[in-house]
Amino acid sequence: MTLRPGNPESCERTARVWIVVRTSTLDLTNSACNRICDGPSAGGPLSHASRLRLFFLSLPLLGIVTSDALAEVVFEDCRLAAPGTTLRSNARCATYAVAENPDEPAGRQIDLKVAVIPARGKPVQSDAVLFLAGGPGQSATESWPGIAHAFRSVRAHRDILLVDQRGTGGSNSLTCPWSEELELVDPDTLDLAALSRECLEQLDADTRFYTTTMAVQDLEAVRLALGYEQLTLVGVSYGTRVALEYLRRYPESVRAVVLDGVVPPELALGGEHARNAQQALDDAFARCVENAVCHESFGDPAESFAELRQALSDGSIKVQLRHPATGAALELPFNTLSLAAAIRLLSYQPEGVALIPLLLNDAVTTRDFSRVAAQALMTGATLARSLSRGMELSVVCSEDEPFFAPRESDQDTYLGHRFTAMITEQCEVWPRGAVPDDFHAPVTSDTAVLLLSGQNDPVTPPRYGDQVAATLSNARHVVAPGQGHNVIPRGCVPRVLAAFIETPDPDALDVACIDDLGPAPFFTTFTGPEP
Repeated sequence: MTLRPGNPESCERTARVWIVVRTSTLDLTNSACNRICDGPSAGGPLSHASRLRLFFLSLPLLGIVTSDALAEVVFEDCRLAAPGTTLRSNARCATYAVAENPDEPAGRQIDLKVAVIPARGKPVQSDAVLFLAGGPGQSATESWPGIAHAFRSVRAHRDILLVDQRGTGGSNSLTCPWSEELELVDPDTLDLAALSRECLEQLDADTRFYTTTMAVQDLEAVRLALGYEQLTLVGVSYGTRVALEYLRRYPESVRAVVLDGVVPPELALGGEHARNAQQALDDAFARCVENAVCHESFGDPAESFAELRQALSDGSIKVQLRHPATGAALELPFNTLSLAAAIRLLSYQPEGVALIPLLLNDAVTTRDFSRVAAQALMTGATLARSLSRGMELSVVCSEDEPFFAPRESDQDTYLGHRFTAMITEQCEVWPRGAVPDDFHAPVTSDTAVLLLSGQNDPVTPPRYGDQVAATLSNARHVVAPGQGHNVIPRGCVPRVLAAFIETPDPDALDVACIDDLGPAPFFTTFTGPEP
């Protein structure tokens, strides 16, 4: 049924859902109904007969969601913040308790942080848009302020639902005591196994139960508790794995799906990072050589990169710099792994790629690695603030690392085998959770799915989108020219996103404007690109 302003049925339906969301009991007084369905466009105050009708309409919902669950989902006004930034978003927040181990419902409980960004106008549709963050290890509520602008049109008549995946953000975050920054500046000197053991000892959690499988069960429980008929899923990076698994397990709960930076179910996440990162870097170097301004300024960046790697191959040098976030003076070792970490992180976004030839040329000509190290620290500090390392390990060690199959040719990439070796060192001590037998099987569905890829994505390249789309009968894969990882905020993509969510017809969707996107111009000086 389509809900329309001024229709008493619409008011009753809206009240039924939002009483679950906004109150701890079924308060069917005029004041409660007026608070939810206020104003002439909503039909005004309900009559006594309508309130009784509302009560009986609510009975089927109470058959699904227990009174205890209703009492737990109490929403209050809140402000969502992106760590380390000034970005903030208004929302309505609550917690929803789930069993850490579903087989022991009376055992340890996890309070999931849930947030709703209400629709901006009426009528409010019965399906919410569920945003699924990446990582693994990122929090949906902490990621939201940085991407909220891209969903403004989506919110015209739909709520946005955010659930911090268990182990992230406000849902018993599995935060390890060491800093991501350490791995960026001298990853080869760390005892990662010892650090992982130290982390495990400090966590109040059975980390075997912080996997994707557990997460999708949580999401379905939240959907039922909040009364949404269906969800439209929007997953970014690792969030696309969660979206696909949710679609596999609960197909009737899904109205449509958007996948941005697609992770195929068959993929051992991390196992192909070396070859994907090398391909993206080779493409960036080739674009510089083909670009008259970049080539005239820096020659072939591949030669500069090779020269720097050779210079650092005998061991670390010391770099002196100030921490880009704290301003503290630092003296840090810098080696080939440090350089690789810096380049890998810069490759995620077009603006970072635009800096690479300049940074390499600067380091070659001055033998000063402080600018490259500062970029690595700045990017790494942002990553460290946004990532729950323990949750990342619970996912990767259970779902991915057992299937790593390094190729001999990976050693010829700038990341080499060290990237996957570092993961394996940690997974040797990290408890592994159970994974369903069909977890890595392709997902088949006739649900409407829009897949988005960045042409130059160093982590989830376009071929992954093609692979997933092949088993989805109602899907369309769109590749954004010149873009990297996560394209939803770019150019006209927010308009395309809103149009698809409003009318999920992949074939009829107008995506022509995305062809106007392109790579960021190369920086020729540290003040910016040449005009």
